[in-house]
Amino acid sequence: MPSISIIIPAYNVEKYIKKCLDSILNQTFTDYEVIVVDDCSTDKTYSIIQSYIPKFNNKLTLLKTDKNSGMAKIPRSIGLKQAKGEYVYFFDADDYLVPKALEIMYKNAKEYDADVVYCGKKYTVDLSNNIKMQLDSVGIKCRDEGIEDKSMFILDDPNKVLSLFFYSLKRNNIHNEPAAKLVRRQYLIDYNISAPNIALSDDQLWTIILLAQVKRFVRIPEALWYYRINPHSITHSIESKQKFIEKYISGFFAWIQELHNIFKSQDILKDKSDMLYTLIRRELYRLLDKLHLYISDISLKDLYQLCNKYNKTVNSFILPLLLKNIKADLITVGKDGIQMTTVEKELFLYNFSIGLIAKDEGHYIREWVEYYLHAGVDHFFIYDNDSTDNQKEAIQDYIDQGIVEYIMWPGKEMQKPMMADAIEKARYTSRYFTMVDVDEFIVPYHTDDDIPSIIDKMLENDNRPFLQAVGLTWAIYGTNGAEKADYSTPVLDRCPKRDSIFKRVAKYIMNPRMVKGCPVSPHKLEGFSPKNRYLMLNKPHTGIDQRLEDSKPNLILNHYRAKSKEEFEKSKVNRHSALVIGDRENNGGTDFAKADKNLIEDRRAIEYRNIRKDAIMTKKEISLDVILETIKKIISDIKQNYKTESRKPYNDTMERLLVSYNRIGYLKDKEVISSEEYDRLKEQLEFDILLVYSNKPKDVEPNSTWVDYEISRSTLPFINSAE
Repeated sequence: MPSISIIIPAYNVEKYIKKCLDSILNQTFTDYEVIVVDDCSTDKTYSIIQSYIPKFNNKLTLLKTDKNSGMAKIPRSIGLKQAKGEYVYFFDADDYLVPKALEIMYKNAKEYDADVVYCGKKYTVDLSNNIKMQLDSVGIKCRDEGIEDKSMFILDDPNKVLSLFFYSLKRNNIHNEPAAKLVRRQYLIDYNISAPNIALSDDQLWTIILLAQVKRFVRIPEALWYYRINPHSITHSIESKQKFIEKYISGFFAWIQELHNIFKSQDILKDKSDMLYTLIRRELYRLLDKLHLYISDISLKDLYQLCNKYNKTVNSFILPLLLKNIKADLITVGKDGIQMTTVEKELFLYNFSIGLIAKDEGHYIREWVEYYLHAGVDHFFIYDNDSTDNQKEAIQDYIDQGIVEYIMWPGKEMQKPMMADAIEKARYTSRYFTMVDVDEFIVPYHTDDDIPSIIDKMLENDNRPFLQAVGLTWAIYGTNGAEKADYSTPVLDRCPKRDSIFKRVAKYIMNPRMVKGCPVSPHKLEGFSPKNRYLMLNKPHTGIDQRLEDSKPNLILNHYRAKSKEEFEKSKVNRHSALVIGDRENNGGTDFAKADKNLIEDRRAIEYRNIRKDAIMTKKEISLDVILETIKKIISDIKQNYKTESRKPYNDTMERLLVSYNRIGYLKDKEVISSEEYDRLKEQLEFDILLVYSNKPKDVEPNSTWVDYEISRSTLPFINSAE
């Protein structure tokens, strides 16, 4: 039995097949068999492969399909049935290997008893084909350079493998091609793993299926094969405009259907909605990238009908994105434009929600929750990072009331995925959202109002269209000389002294629909525009530390990092497990002297807490009928007035529609509206979004707002309802 079976589908690759086969002959590792399956080529591919059979000394088998399949799945399946190797290596006929590729992959497979060995890739491009020079995922010209990662991973948990896949996917640094993976043949057989019957992006779906069951996954840093950017391959061919558009639209919806089936059938994927969002968003933008040169020649009506022809799974809400280069030929109604400045509160389940990751914070978490309840927070997303104390029990009554959503979140360095998950939870449920630590308290200095009301007033006169958040600056509070912990006294009462200056922008109160995430740490937002990322209302602020008294702030984030010397040392240990690596230097490694600031006595937090104490909130009672009436009012407004002359009213209008679109699914689930009413409202909202999007103001640059991102994401909440 050979160690490796190399399976190569081939179709009309007479220009490249010699180099492919020669690269196998030049391998330092020779215990292999080669199975080439010709997919009814019409050029000299078959005869060239025949001529190589003697060179391989009976280690090359040439097969042929009965008819052209148009995709790699059929030839690969035929080859796999013939394979006898311990491991299988699927390889494309227009690619080629570095001389030690098989040796390195097989050595790691045996050493670590791996189901899958994953490697990097190099690029090659034939510039004579007049193709624009491609860039790899890190922006390097890819003629011969390869993507090599210095890290090596050996993972035994498919959840961790999928997390690595998702992280690499978001960084645009994932290789879906089968040639990046050496796979144990028995593993493919045991789990019946094969590519789906679709022509576009099938490798990506195959990779997801492959990784969902893997028991031992090894990623090696070396780039071991050359990926040819080939304009004549399936994924780069160009046909007539009409056929081209139809091919990619039908392929996109077929891909969505298969992805939907995979996520429904694999238990490990059912709770990974963030991965689902990212996959579809990426594929949607790939589709738009393919179509943008041709789509202006097709009418809006024809495009709508074309999408509905192939759409069997998802909502046709992707249409506005397909209209990037189309001027809609629709009836004109209204002249003045919508001047709405805020999204109606009635649409949201929560007015102000908060996200927290915590470990062993049982002594502090109830004080923290109740402070924010006084301050206007009406929902908490609390992530438990392997707590061993009474943290959950301390707030069990709030969990039972539904005020706290308590999520078990085990593992090391889990802050970054927690932030992504919390923002997704808040995106359509919460009007405002923040993420602060259990030792951080937002304190107003010029009013006793609740925090969301303060934010409302702050934003009343701000007309910037890309506003994503309100920046909060730190005030560092010390131990007040305490060496030992005093858990019988609230933190705010025993630590009334702070530093005389306040630090940089540390955290944010955000509009979760306008924020992509916090890719590095909670101190840095990723938004949708390079301008006006957040509103710095704690003015004046020059980006450096300033005296608190000189700044006259609206909101300050009190940071009780130390509390006592004993608690400071203990918190460093707990914090390390949740923090991302890049955050440790600034947080877990903070010196006690820097955290223990006791220069000025400031009891404003205590005063504000006591004033707000009578306003402690219970679970918000949501009037579903009010939500429904608000949506109907928004639809009526759009019918009368849909044109917007500048970016801010355009953004405000789209936000109202997007939130309404999300809310109707919620109303249907709660049986407030029937399926027929849901379909009617959905169709109307789709058309309104199409209408507004197609009449985007001239001063809105493509992809400069959050709207494109949100529209693409909003396809997804309805996937799971489509059976």
